[in-house]
Amino acid sequence: MPVCKLSVGGMHALALLTNGQVYSWGCNDDGALGRTGIESKPALLDSLPRVNNISAGDSHSIAYNTVTSKVYFCGLYRNTVDGNVFKPALLPVQIGASVFDIGIVKVTSGAHHSLALTADGKVYGWGDPEFGKIGRMVALRKKNLNALRIESIGVKGAVDIFCGKQHSFYLNREGKTYAWGLNNHGQLGIGNLNTTCRPTQVLLLTENIISIAGGETHTIALTQSKRVFCWGRNDES
Repeated sequence: MPVCKLSVGGMHALALLTNGQVYSWGCNDDGALGRTGIESKPALLDSLPRVNNISAGDSHSIAYNTVTSKVYFCGLYRNTVDGNVFKPALLPVQIGASVFDIGIVKVTSGAHHSLALTADGKVYGWGDPEFGKIGRMVALRKKNLNALRIESIGVKGAVDIFCGKQHSFYLNREGKTYAWGLNNHGQLGIGNLNTTCRPTQVLLLTENIISIAGGETHTIALTQSKRVFCWGRNDES
């Protein structure tokens, strides 16, 4: 059966077949493979229903179906300060049923956080709350637990979403780009080095953006006219 999509996380990979099945391989210390068995060879996630898209983070995997609006998660989000603060989901479990029933369009993951775009143009964030990359600041009391709640970041009219390792982006229907999260090397592109949880417009991107790829401390954007823009850390230019 042909592979239609690959997604590579920190130390594992996912492959989505055209028939909706998902295979995984790599490090399974935190349950990111969503299965038992040999780690070094691709193997089927046989407990996972058929899906049509996948997303891998450092220690987690997400598979989802935009037709049924169901999202499945395995592994864990590691806190950048405390390490593993929860037991991993060793097999895929459905998440966000009450949130995503309106219709899921896309889910994407950074190293330890995820974003979801729903059919009504809203963006949701959850995972490790450090640096504000989930689009909100979380109270210190039960911070890690509260950060796992799938909550709206309070924007409307979004048409696409993207993640870097510790930062996030969305595009709106007006062709504007917004960024938030860690910005210690200017990877947000907002004209300063201020880390923020508030989606902030990337004003220097005046062309319509069709895709964004965020690395650890840099970002690349592709425009509708096939031009490429880069910003962030540039030590190894």
